[in-house]
Parts: sequence; C-alpha cells; structure tokens
Amino acid sequence: MSATLQDEMTSISKRSGSTNGTSMLHLKGGNTDEDEDLQFSHQDLPQSYFPCLDSRAGTNRGFQPTEVPFRDIQRLRSFCTENDVSPLSVFQAAWALVLRCYLGNPSVCFAYSSCENPDAEEILKSPSSVSVCQVDFGATTSLLDVLKGAHEKHVQFSSHPSKFHASFHQPSIGPDFLPVNTALVYREEKQRDWSGMVRPVNEQHTNNGLNNFEVSVQIGLSENDLFVGLNYLESTLSAVSALNVANTYSTAINEILTNQHQSVDKVDLFTQRDLDHIQGWNQYFPQKVDSCVHDLVLQHAKSAPQSPALCSWDGNLTYQELDALSLRLANHFVSAGITPETLVPVCFRKSMYAVIAMVAIHRAGGAFVPLDPSHPEGRLKAIIEKANAKMVVGSPETAHLFHGIVPTVLQVSSSMIESLRSSSECMIPEVRPDHAAFVLFTSGSTGKPKGIVQEHASVGTSSLAHGRAMNVTSKSRVFQYAAFTFDVSMMDVFTTLIYGGCVCIPSEEDRMGTFTSVMNRMQVNWVLFTPSVASLITPEEVPTLQNLAFGGEAVKQESISRWVGKVRLFNCYGPAECGACAIGEYAQKDSRPGNIGRQFGGELNWVVDPEDHNRLVPIGAVGELVVEGPTLARGYLDDLPKTRAVFIKNPSWPSGAGPNRTRRVYKTGDLVRQNSDGTFDFLGRKDHQLKVRGQRVELGEVEFHLSTFPGVSLSVAAMPQTGPYAKALVGLIQLQQQPGSLYMQSTKLDYLSKEHLLGDNFAKATVLQSLKAKLPNYMVPGHLLIVSKLPLSVSGKIDRKVVEAWLLSTTRTYEPKATSNGYEEDLLPKENVIAREICSKILSMVAQPGSKFFDSLNGSNFSLAAVGLDSIQVISLTMFIRQRFGVKVHLDTIVNPKSTVRSVANSVETLLAGRQDPTAEPKFNIMETFRSIKQEALKGFPQIEAGSQNVFITGATGFLGSRILCQLCRDTNVRRIVVHVRSQDAHHALQRVVKSAKMAGWWTEEFSRKLEAWAGDLAKSKLGLNIDQWRRLCGEGLPSERITAVIHNGAVVNWNANFLSLKATNVDSTVDLLKAASQSAALSSFVFVSGGQQLKTGEDNDTDIAEDVARSNGYAQSKFLSELIVKEYAREAAPGQQRVSIVKPGYIIGTTKEGIANVDDFIWRLTASCIDTKSYNAIDANSWLFVSDVDRVAVAVTDCCYSHTNTPQSRSADVVKILDGIPVSDFWSTLKYELGYELHPLSSESWMNRIYKDIEAKGEKHQLWPLLQTVEESQGRIGAPCDPRGIVDIDERRIKTAVKKNVEYLSSIGFLPKPNGEKTFSKGKTSLEFTRSAHVVVKG
Repeated sequence: MSATLQDEMTSISKRSGSTNGTSMLHLKGGNTDEDEDLQFSHQDLPQSYFPCLDSRAGTNRGFQPTEVPFRDIQRLRSFCTENDVSPLSVFQAAWALVLRCYLGNPSVCFAYSSCENPDAEEILKSPSSVSVCQVDFGATTSLLDVLKGAHEKHVQFSSHPSKFHASFHQPSIGPDFLPVNTALVYREEKQRDWSGMVRPVNEQHTNNGLNNFEVSVQIGLSENDLFVGLNYLESTLSAVSALNVANTYSTAINEILTNQHQSVDKVDLFTQRDLDHIQGWNQYFPQKVDSCVHDLVLQHAKSAPQSPALCSWDGNLTYQELDALSLRLANHFVSAGITPETLVPVCFRKSMYAVIAMVAIHRAGGAFVPLDPSHPEGRLKAIIEKANAKMVVGSPETAHLFHGIVPTVLQVSSSMIESLRSSSECMIPEVRPDHAAFVLFTSGSTGKPKGIVQEHASVGTSSLAHGRAMNVTSKSRVFQYAAFTFDVSMMDVFTTLIYGGCVCIPSEEDRMGTFTSVMNRMQVNWVLFTPSVASLITPEEVPTLQNLAFGGEAVKQESISRWVGKVRLFNCYGPAECGACAIGEYAQKDSRPGNIGRQFGGELNWVVDPEDHNRLVPIGAVGELVVEGPTLARGYLDDLPKTRAVFIKNPSWPSGAGPNRTRRVYKTGDLVRQNSDGTFDFLGRKDHQLKVRGQRVELGEVEFHLSTFPGVSLSVAAMPQTGPYAKALVGLIQLQQQPGSLYMQSTKLDYLSKEHLLGDNFAKATVLQSLKAKLPNYMVPGHLLIVSKLPLSVSGKIDRKVVEAWLLSTTRTYEPKATSNGYEEDLLPKENVIAREICSKILSMVAQPGSKFFDSLNGSNFSLAAVGLDSIQVISLTMFIRQRFGVKVHLDTIVNPKSTVRSVANSVETLLAGRQDPTAEPKFNIMETFRSIKQEALKGFPQIEAGSQNVFITGATGFLGSRILCQLCRDTNVRRIVVHVRSQDAHHALQRVVKSAKMAGWWTEEFSRKLEAWAGDLAKSKLGLNIDQWRRLCGEGLPSERITAVIHNGAVVNWNANFLSLKATNVDSTVDLLKAASQSAALSSFVFVSGGQQLKTGEDNDTDIAEDVARSNGYAQSKFLSELIVKEYAREAAPGQQRVSIVKPGYIIGTTKEGIANVDDFIWRLTASCIDTKSYNAIDANSWLFVSDVDRVAVAVTDCCYSHTNTPQSRSADVVKILDGIPVSDFWSTLKYELGYELHPLSSESWMNRIYKDIEAKGEKHQLWPLLQTVEESQGRIGAPCDPRGIVDIDERRIKTAVKKNVEYLSSIGFLPKPNGEKTFSKGKTSLEFTRSAHVVVKG
C-alpha cells in the first residue's frame, strides 16, 4: 500500500472515530471448538475503511438505502448446492472483492451479522454474535478457494451477550475500536417477502449494533425471494456513488456464480454503468494543434509587436524584439550545423538569453536539451553523450563546464548577438510539428538518466489546453521560478509566450533568496510553485499575484487554507511524458488536497488495473492512471524497451470505450481513484519513484550509484513519510564481508556499530562525496545509514516493506560531530533541574517529543553542535532561558563549538547566583591576538619606491559600497574602476554590480565603460583572484592597468557569527590587500572602511575599544582587529607615497533625495519595533545619535581615495570619523511631531518589557528577533554620550531631511506603517530595496 493510500486510511479512521486502544477479540477457526478460541488484538486486522468516492464529502449524517441489482435466487441456490458452499459465503466473498477493488489492498475485513432462524427479527434486536470476516486474497487464488476458505477467517466479538451489549449499544463505542467501517447483515427465513426491506438501516432495527457502520450490505433470503441492498451514510457516499458500488457488488456476485474457477487477479468488476459514465467524460477526442511552438509564439510579433514578452533581471524584450534577436541567432545556429532533429544541450542560469536561445534553436529546427549548471560533471557528460551532442549552447559563465566534453560551446550573450550580422537572407529550414521540440532528462531506474522527447505539436496542444484551464492570458505576467530542467519551466516559458503573456525571469540570486520582492517589482500575477515553495510566503507579501498553481508534489490542507480566497488557486498534475493532464481549482478552505482535478480538453484520462493495462477498473476503484491524446511524448530517447513498456498501443478495452480508433496511451505509474464527478484523487505510486522538491527521483538510480561504491554489498533507498527520518531521502548500505572483519553479519536489520565501521575502514563521507560527483543534490540521500544486514524476501530481493517499517520504528542515530572535540555524552543528574529543562527544550526544537531520538537523548549531556541548532533556534533557546530562569546568557554560551547542555546550565546557575557569566568574558585578548597576527601578517613586507594611478574596490554591491561606486563613476578624474565581487565569473560579477546600482537608482549605461569586474572571494587566499589580477593589484603590468588606489569596504556582516568564522573574510582579506599594497610602487591610497563600534569624539584609545569589542559580536571583533592591522601597516610597512586612511561611520541611512534605506539596519528595525509598540526608551533621549546619509559617507571615502598631498606622509593612518548626527530626542521628535507617529517615552525597564511581550507574541517574524542579544545588551539605546559642541560642520537639517525621507520610503514599501497605522505597498519602490537577509547590520 502506498504512503498516500495509508494516509487516506488513517484519515478515514479518524473520521470513523477509531482509537489505538487494544481490544481483545476471538479468532474462530473453521475446525476449532469454541473453547479453543485464539485471542488477538484488533491491530492484527488490516485497515479496511471504505473511502469517500466523491470530490467533496457530504454534510448530511443521515443514512440512505439503494438496491443492488441482483435477485436471481435460483441461480444462487444451484451454485451453492453444486459447490457445497453457503449463500452467506458467496455474499461475503463478493463484498470482500468489492473492498479489494475500492481499497487497493489484497487483505480486507468487514463486520457481519447473520441469522438463520424464523425468529430472526427478535434475535437481531438482541444479537449474540456479530463477527468480523477477514479475507486475504492471493493473486492466483481461485474464487472457489476464496469461498471455501472465507469462513475460516471469521473474527467474533466476545460470546458473552452482556459484554456485547455493554460495548456495542453505546454510540460512542459501537464499532469504533475496529479498523473497518462496513458491515454485512445477512438474514435468512423460510417464508418471507423482502420487498419492504429497502429502507434505512436505522429504521429497520436500531439495536443490532450495525447502524454505526458507514456502509452496510443488507441481504434477505427466503425460499422464493431474495433482496440485496446497501445502506450508506450520506457523508461517505452520494446517491450516484452508492449506485456505482451497488452495481459493482452485483458484478462481483455474478463473477463468482459464473467464473468460480478463475483466479482473483482475473476478476473484472467493471460494469456497464461505469462504461456509460466514462464514455460521457471521454466522448470527445482532443484536437491536435498542428503547429510549431515558435510559430505559435511569434505570431504575437505581428499581432502585438510592442507587447512585453520577457521581463528579466538582465533585460526586457517585446515580441518584436524577441522575433528579431531569435532570428539572428537562429541563422547563426544553422550555420553552426543545427538542423531539424539536432539535439542541442543548453546550459544557462536564469537569464532572458536562455529563452532567446531556446526559441532560436526551435527556429533552426533543433530540439534543446536543458542542463543544470549546478549538476555534477558526470551527469552533464552522461546527458550530452546520450543526446549524441557535438555542441552546447550556454552563457559565458557556464561555458567552462564543457571544455573537453564537446568540441563546440556557443556562448550566447548580448555582445555575441550584437556581433552577428543582421541579414535579410533567411537560412531557416522548414520545421514540422512532428519534429522534436525539446528533450527533458529525468531520473532513471537503471542508474542513468532517461530523456523524454516532446514534439512541437504535443507541446502546442498541451500549452493551449492547460493555459486556458488555468487562466493564462495575454495579460499574464508569469514568474519563471522553476529550474530549466524541471518540466514546469516549459510551461512557465512556452505556455505564457503562446498566449502572448510576459515571462518574468528573476536572477538566480533573487530566485534563491527573498523572491517576493522581485515578484512585486516585476508585477507578477501568475505563478506555479510546488506547495513547499508556496508555504514560504504569504498572500500579503505578493499583492500583485492573482493566480497560483500548485504542481510537482502533493498538496497539503494548510497550503489550501493559506491561499484560497486570496488568489485563483489551481492544482496542476501531469508527468513530463504527457504534460498537464488534470487540473482542479480550489474554491473552499476544506477542499480535499488529494483531489487533482479533471481532464480539461488536451487529453483523455483512463484508470486501469495496476497489474493489467488491458482492463479498466470501476469508477472509484484504485487503479493506474493512463493518458491518451495528442499531448503524449514521442517516447524515451534511444530506449525502445522503456518506451514500449509505458507507451502502449491499442489496449484491449471494452468496445464501447470511445470511438473505434488507434489508441496510444501512456502509463503514468500513478495510483488514482476517479470520483463520481469525473475528478481524480492522487493516491501514490505503484513503483519506487518519488518526488523530492518537485523533481522526479527514481530510487533505483540512487541505489545503483550506492551499490557501485567499493565495499558495498547491498543498498536500498527510501523516503519514509513518518518516523525519525520523515520526508527525508535515506540510503541504507550493507557492507561486504571483508577478510578479518571485526563483525559477523547479523541476521536482523540494525545499525552497524562505529567500532565495526572503523575496523572495516569505511567512511560515509567518502560515499556521499562520490554520490555528489554523479547525482544532482536533490538525489543525494540526506541520511546514509550503514546497517548490519538488509532483509531479503523469499524471491531474493530486498524486502522494502521490512526496511520501511524499520525506518518508521528505529531510533535516529546520534553522532557527535568533529566540533564536539571527542566529547562523550553522559546522563544528567535528576537533581540538576536546570540542565534537564534546557536539554528537553533543545531536543524539542530538533526532534518530535516522544520520538525515539528525543527519548534517547533526553536527560543526557550532549554537544549542542552535534544536534545542530540554526540561528533561529539559538534565539529561541536564549529567549526560553530568559523567560524560564530570568537571566540573559550570552550568545557565545550557546554558539561556542564546545558548548554542551551542562556548560549552558552552568552559565545559567552562575548568573542566578549573581556572578558574572564566564562566557561573557572576552573569548580572546584582542590586543594579544592583534600582536600575533601583526607579526605574521607584516613579516617581510618589502619597501618599494613611490610611483604613479585605477581604483580597486571591494564590497561595491552593498548599501554603502554602491554609493561609493557611484561617486567614483561620476568623478572625471577616475579612469578605471576594478570591482571585486564574490561570483562565479566576471560576467556574473558585473551583473551583480549593475543590479545593485539600478536598485540604488543611479545607474546609467555610460558608466559600464569605466568598470572592470573581477570575480573572487574575500575568504580565499589572495582574494580568490587569478595570477594576472593579483599581479596588477601588486603594481605590475602595463602602467595604464596598475591599481593606484584601494578601497576595502567589503566584509561579512553577520550578527550571529563568531570571530573565527568571520576571520578569513574580514581579517585575512585585509592582510592580503595590505601585502599587495606593500609591493606596489603605483599605489598612492589605501582606504579601509571600519564599522561595528560605537563612535566617540576625540582620539580613540585602542585598548579601551578592545575591551568593549571583546564582549561584542564577531563582526565588531573582526572589523576592529582589521583596523588595528591597517594602523600598524601605516606605521611600519607602508611605502612612503601611500596615504593610508580609516573611515569610521556611525549609522548609515538613505540619501536625502531618494531615501532608499537598508531594511536590515539595526536603527530601522528598532524604529519599526518602537512604532509597533508606540514607545521608545527615554533613558537614551539626551544621547547623541551618530548618523549620516549614505552619500555623505561615500564622499568621505572617495575623498580619502584620491586626495593627494605633496608632503611626505606621516607614519600613521588618517582616521576619518563621520561624526554627523542629531540628538536622539530630535530623532524621536521628528517621527512623533513632524511625521505624526504615536510614540511615548518609557523607562528602560518598562520599554524592554513591552518589547519582550511584542517579541513573544510575534515570534520569529518580529523585526528584532535576530537582534535580541544586541537589544538586551544596549537596552535599546541608539545614542552615545557626547557633547556636540565639539563637533564642527554638523548639518542637522540635512540629517533630519534624510531621516524623514527614509521613513517615507520605508512606509511606502510596507516596512513601516503609515502614521495612521496602515501598511501600504508602493509597486514602484520595491526595485530600490536593499536587504541582507540573514546578515543584519548592527552598526555602521
């Protein structure tokens, strides 16, 4: 039984009120005496809950009757006499066949009551025997064997009448403890007219105990009369469904009476009534759209040439422009050798050039094969070889992936297309609708990916049909979120373009980050997401969205409840082999999530026996969905056996199943149930295929690669739906028995001990590394379990049922990581209440309470690093400790790699005793660390004579960095700007720079002539630069290319990271830059932008700052340490011509003109919280707020960069403090009186309590949630003690203007409410929004 079917049984069980309590029943053997009854639990019975066969369950809890069309009493009696069986056995076996059909389970059971007595009416009012009949069907068992053996599986209630009455007459108990909801009532009398039996069961005899079953079969038999009927609960079956079941039951009876020697797997319960209904649904065969995809798309270039076709992060195109560019590129492709049916792999990250290339390949006659640049080389190579491709079309940033794999890599970019001649001569060949359009490769069970070949006609037919069904129009602006290798992306692109809509393409960075802002910026009104992705956002975050389709994975009720009523909500189902084939629209919150909708005009759907596609199954029965129509793929690329296995011609269906035509159907492998209204419920898979994040995964492919690893004997993969490994892809490995191995193979499935693993020298990490080199990340198991022995079935195959059962019941393994430094867990004393409470809290965040993993570690002292706490969980733990124990532990108490449950508890106890938390002491001596780094970093710096001038800048894509870059671009004295950007290549680096500049609102194309982008990484040695770039930075190369000034603005700003994790990026990069500067005779200026400290007027005392910073976060520590190294460099090692400057800003806000602010800055997060709580901390009112607009800081930085003097430089760094600001009281007054916000001054304690309550109420969504530690340390202060009279050139009016402009901007994008409390969203502002996601700026 599939996981989804099991879930359905559980759901019906809850509906029926079943419990998990154990009730002892009696098993009646056919040849046993009543005194030899065998006791067993109801849990030994198979779950047999009759399902709802309608798309929506009824609301009426009343019962209704319907007659079963079978009254042939003579035929029944003759059969029973000839075969020596009772009529009861016939009716029981027939009902068991019906349950097998509708439940999809070979083992079924149901309750029954029988009376063969003239006084049956009286006895039924007080019955002494109500039993359960269980039937286990073997596929090859004959019906006659089932009949003769049915009575041997009868389960009776207690034979004591008093016990029966006590339990069964109470409605709250009734049959509730049985895993069944159907019953059979059999009554036999010699003389009786049964014509009046057609009435609800509760009107016939309310005391027989069977009226609580949702479906009951009523049978009355006398010498000359027979009645068979159904009584059904209206909330379970509709009248239509009840009649369907009644006809199926009649067919089952007739099959037994007619073909008693046939095997169970040959029994056909499909009725004429089923055929009539299905003929009505499938009477019209879909019309094939005999056109090419590109012709359907480019017709809009004539009908609506100026309509938007592509809205991409890297450019926009109208249909006219798409036509022109794709034609130019198509001619180039033809000259490069692309002809009809040529398979052309394409590899792009998100870009409009990917779509242009796809359309151009179509026009050249080829079929594109999407590749994912994130996939390992081995998989890319396998697909290219399978496609027999001699060239790859990609972008400049992906081209390097294919060097040595294919002879030709065509790099498509703006400059490449512009370089192509625009010729009136058309080289485009004739392309037919039956030519291949694209080939999508998916996971294959044999270990190799398989390619699905889709033709132009099938794509066009499907697109027009499903687009119409899901409200795609020429006004649609569709978000292209799915990866190009995912079949959904073909819908995103081509369905949209065929309808004349606009495809909205985010950058990979936006797609993997906060994609809601780009959706709003692009005015997206239609999107298809997997339910998992849709659950990451809320309707309020995407106000432009009007249509949302779910696809790729099963829908959950929570997803429906979140979105229904806010958008038009669709569910789109369909394998890549046939495109979308069922679509439903959710209209109500209680819509059943498993319902995938109905066919919609592009194809016909049929449901067949999972083991025999030549046989249709009754409406409502569990079967395999097969699809017929012009949307079917051609087949699998160069794999005829696989194609023939699932693309079937002319199945042997009843002659009335549609017009006489040549049929071609695709077997999906999906188990479904067709409801009485023609819609379908998805129930699971009949094979070992599953979906991971919407992507198809064949477990066989994962197992193939596991089994090829040296030392592996057997392997199996699974994805359990519940238990400690729920929803995770798990791989299990049994090792080969090695000579001299430390273990003998066990006879049972269990974890292999670490001692045995060490003894056999087997490392999991090596296996996972091998898998990652061959498989996409989504196919690599998240858990790799080494077990003693994998169970085998009698056929010698791995017994998956036993494996899955073990995964549900096993204890998740606990393996301390390397960060635990050899720490061994031990039990916490019971009297250590604090430690035990902390232990329980931590485990509740990483495991389900009551699970074996939870219970195995509860009460133990373990490494926090080993269980893995993310940043949100760290904050949750600190809040728990503060609320529960009334103390505030330092973040380092928890994030320290050596932290354990006991060490955290010890810190709490120390604080409770009134002593200083030892973890609040400096983790290291800043000055001592500086001296050790200085000796190593500055050792051997050469002294080079002065010389001559280009500007190198780091961090230019950030909030401040972008404005510094703006100043440099606008300065006519700056000839060349080299921008260091963390990126894969120079092309992507430049795109990032331009994107941030556009976001800040200052970009013009003329600036691009000044820019040169270097892809690198501050965390790597020599900044991740290549040899030539590093030499230029060191002053070598042509004089015109040498770097003459360095601005080091880049850093990782992460409040939750410790010093060691930031050292490489924030400190080592500074050292590397200084090493380059010391070797350069061309460098005249070195500017370091500091941060993370509270500013003070006057000269700094580095020792005092070191003491303050040592108790702060890792960002402040790393920035200050870099500052000290820069100062030391200026004193000891800088060449004479170099001016070394350190710029120290306070809070940085948006400009006075645009007001574009960084929504992650501490000052605005605090402001938002104060506005929400209508309060601020009055203790801070008399302090000075060091704050400047970003242009003011940018100008100060660039002034240091190219302000030169003719006098020799002093042997010290120039420290430039940006002391601009206003009194804190003026800041709050501006918000209160000039902008109209309601704000009240509170004492420090009152204000903190109000903030705490607000945080507790909003949880993780609160603006200060990730900054709680900072808020607690500062008590919400944003100012510092200062006498402003000592500060010159303060333009308070400018600062207040900037504050107001920033607040107006932040309210316009919905970050801050308006003064009246409303939150609005301005669609035009979101393109100017800076955010750093998890990396929140604390200061500077």
